[in-house]
Formats: sequence, C-alpha cells, structure tokens
Amino acid sequence: MIKAFYAIIIVSLNVFSPVYAQQNLQAWHTQGQTFLVWQHSGPIPQDTTYEIYTGSQLITSISNAIWIGRVFADNGANSRLHDYVPDARWKLPDTSGGTVSVDTNEAYFVITPHALGTSYYAVVLFGDTIVGPENTTGPIIETVDSVACVMQYQDTVVTIYSHWIDGRQDYDSGHQDYPIMGNEYSNGIGFNFAVWEPQRTKSQRDLPMVIALHGGYSNFIQAGIFRYLLSEGFMVTLDDGLTVDSIFGSGTVEMNTFWIGYNNEFNRFFISYPSDSATVINYTARRIWWETEWLVNNLSLDTHRVSLMGISMGAIGTLLHTQLKPDMFSAGLAYVPILRGLKEML
Repeated sequence: MIKAFYAIIIVSLNVFSPVYAQQNLQAWHTQGQTFLVWQHSGPIPQDTTYEIYTGSQLITSISNAIWIGRVFADNGANSRLHDYVPDARWKLPDTSGGTVSVDTNEAYFVITPHALGTSYYAVVLFGDTIVGPENTTGPIIETVDSVACVMQYQDTVVTIYSHWIDGRQDYDSGHQDYPIMGNEYSNGIGFNFAVWEPQRTKSQRDLPMVIALHGGYSNFIQAGIFRYLLSEGFMVTLDDGLTVDSIFGSGTVEMNTFWIGYNNEFNRFFISYPSDSATVINYTARRIWWETEWLVNNLSLDTHRVSLMGISMGAIGTLLHTQLKPDMFSAGLAYVPILRGLKEML
C-alpha cells in the first residue's frame, strides 16, 4: 500500500512537472527593432511553441501584459537557407555593428516598435502563465529608426540578406517606410533573399537587376539556377514560404502565399477555414516591394532596368507585380503561370 502511494506521487510529479522551459531571456534594441533570445532548459518536444508578451512595466503576470506573438521552439534554424548552407542558424544584429547567431539550444523573436519609449517582455510556453526572472526582461529603450537588412551569408557567388517582418492585427498601422507584412500570428518572422553576383560585367555601376520568383514548394536558393540566364547584371531571388503547423500530424510544413498574401485571420499554428468576414491582405506583396526598394537603394544598378521573372507560382507573382507596380518593374517574364489552387489557399 505504501509503495503504491509513493508510486502515485511520483507519477503525478512527472505529469505536472515540465521537463523543458525557457530561461535566460536576453533583449536588445538596434536598427529599429528589438531582438529577444532565450534558452531551452531541457529537451524540446516537436510541437513546442512559445508566446511573447509585452508591457510598460515589469511583467509579473501575463494577465497584465499584451500578447504580441507566438513562435515555434526550433525557429533558430534558418531552414530555408539549408540547401546552400547546411545547418545555418539565424544571425541577428547586435548593438556594436556585428551579428550574433541563435544557438541550437535557443529560440528568438523580433519586435518592430511603433513608438519611442521603454518596454518589458516575457516569454512563456504556449498555454502557460508562469513568469519570473528567467523569462522576463526590461526595461528596453526603443526607437522607431529605419529597419535594416542583415547579412546572413556571403561568398564569391552570392550574398544572402534577411529582415524580420512587422506583423499586426491592424494591417495599416506600420511605419511609413516599413509596412505591415503579416498578421499577428506571423509577427517577427525572418525572410531571406539572395543577391547573386554578376557573371560578367564591364562596369560596377548601372547594372540591370532581374528579380526571380520561385515556384511552389521551392525556395529562393533553388531559384538561383536562373542566374545562368543573365549574362550581365544582378540576379536576385526572393522567398515565399511560411512555416505552419502540419494538419497531418505532428511537426511543421512550409506553405506558399502565391507571392500575394493571405487572409487576415490566418493562424499558422492552427489551420482552419476563414470566416465570412476575413479579408485577403497583400502582406507578401508589401514585402516584395519593400525588399525591391531596399535593393535599389543599396546596390549600384540602373533603376530603369529592374525586372521580374518567375516560373509556375512565381509566374503568377510576375504577372501580378508588373501590373501593380509598373513604375517599379520595367518588364516581366512569366513561365507557365498556374492559377490552380490559388482560391483554396487564399
């Protein structure tokens, strides 16, 4: 009887005591964004997610804080880059002009503040409410400076940059120079793009730039094959992929947005049909336009010769953006645009 009693206690402790949690939360602000990094205190089950909260004073209870986002626990891996750089981890800008890599036992989140001031933050496991010194931080002094892209990788062939989007429920509340590029469930997601070096050039200035949009179930690295079609000038490949919870069991999958966007109710952590009042927002289009403007401002190129090309899903994006932005894109080349599945995805 005594052994059975102790066995019940042990089992109960194992059920209610978490074997993993978040700890050592660090935060800093630079280049118009606030970066949070924390450690996993133990082994992380596959479907673990964290929720992020903010407040104007030290957070002692999430009931007095504001929910601002959610991330998968393994988001430190820059998986869309793995086709070119195996085991790549996200590199975040530090306050001294360098970068820090998110370690294998860490996760991260990025906030784009909308006002000057100081903020406090907390990170908790999804469904949890426990806060303390290990998973809270602040005050963090924040600004509304311009957001900058961060170099993730460079060699003689390609330079890869990234930036982290501002995701909000109010899709018109972004900065003048950094629009809302996702809803609240996509807040802080990082996106890569690649600048492939010109294969041959007579001048380092006034080069044309072709932006290539990949097809469905592909990525910006695989689209790099298009660079061989350009004899002179910059070939740039953008990326269209959201990490979402798999509806076919555990784990995550990649979802495309057809280079357009998605409905404002879309929850990548719980896939479901939108309500009748949901609205499709051009989140991805806004990101493409912002990335293009950043490239124009940071590369030596002929701004009158910026064009688009794409295949399959990328061809849809090419047709769309050359019509929506004729002042930005001088021409477009679309290979086999496919519209099948677009309605269901949106």
